[in-house]
Amino acid sequence: MSLPETIANVVELALLVSGLIALFILFGSPAARARIAAPVLPFWEMRPLNFLLVVWCIVMANVAASVAAVQLLRLAAPLPGDTVRIVAGMAADLGQIAACLALRSPRLGLEAVPSAPAPPRPTRCWRGGTVTFLAALPLVELVELAWQSTLKATGVPLVEQDTLGLFIHAAPAMRATLLFFAVALAPVTEELVFRGVLFRYVRGRAPRWLALAGPALLFAALHQNLASLAGLFTLGLCFSLAYERTGDLRVPIVAHGLFNLHTALLVFAGVTK
Repeated sequence: MSLPETIANVVELALLVSGLIALFILFGSPAARARIAAPVLPFWEMRPLNFLLVVWCIVMANVAASVAAVQLLRLAAPLPGDTVRIVAGMAADLGQIAACLALRSPRLGLEAVPSAPAPPRPTRCWRGGTVTFLAALPLVELVELAWQSTLKATGVPLVEQDTLGLFIHAAPAMRATLLFFAVALAPVTEELVFRGVLFRYVRGRAPRWLALAGPALLFAALHQNLASLAGLFTLGLCFSLAYERTGDLRVPIVAHGLFNLHTALLVFAGVTK
C-alpha cells in the first residue's frame, strides 16, 4: 500500500468515526431527542400548473445550454469526446441555475434559494453542511457496501461512474476542471433542483416518506450507475432531511460539495470507491 493510500485510509477512518459521533449527537443522545423540533421548511404556495411550468423551464434550459455548448465547440475546433461531454454537462448545470434564478417571479412563487424565516449566518451554514456530510458518510458507505455485495452475489457487474473514470484518466488541467464541476457547480445545481424545487414542492402535498424517497430516488437514478444507486439514494435522503430541518438550502449544498470533494480525493489518492 502506497503512502497516499495509507494516509487516505487513516483520514477515512477518522471521518467515519466523526460521522458516527455526529449521528449520535444529532439523533442518539437523550439531549438530542429532547430538543427535536418541528421542521422549519415552510409550505410552498404554488399551483400544480405553475410547478409543471417551472420543471419544464428547468429541463429546457438544461437541454438548450448543453446543445448550444456542443454546437459552439464543434464550430471552434474538433475536441475529444470526453471534453465535449464535460463542457456539455457544465453548460447544462449553468442553464439550470440560470433558469432557477430567472424563475424567482412572485407570480410563480419560486425562490431559487429558499431559506429559513430568519436566514442563519454563513458560519452556521458551513457548520450545518459539515455536520450533515459527516453524519451521512457512514450511512452511505454502509448502505453502499451492502448494496454492492448484493449485486456481486447475484452476478451483476459493478461499473464505476463515468465521471470517476474521467477523473482518473484525465490530464491535470481537465482534472482540475472536473473537480470544480463536482465540488462547486454540480452541488448547487442538483440541490436547487432536487431539494429546492422537487422536494420542497412535494413535501407539503404528499406523505412525508414519499416526499423524501421520490426526489432521492430520482437523484440517484439520474446518475445512471447501478453500483452507486443505493448509496446515492441514501445521500439524497440525508440532504432532504437537512434541508427540511434547517429550511436553508445552503446546508445540503455545502454537504454535497464536501461529499464530492471527499470522493474525488479518495480517487486521487488511489483508494477505490
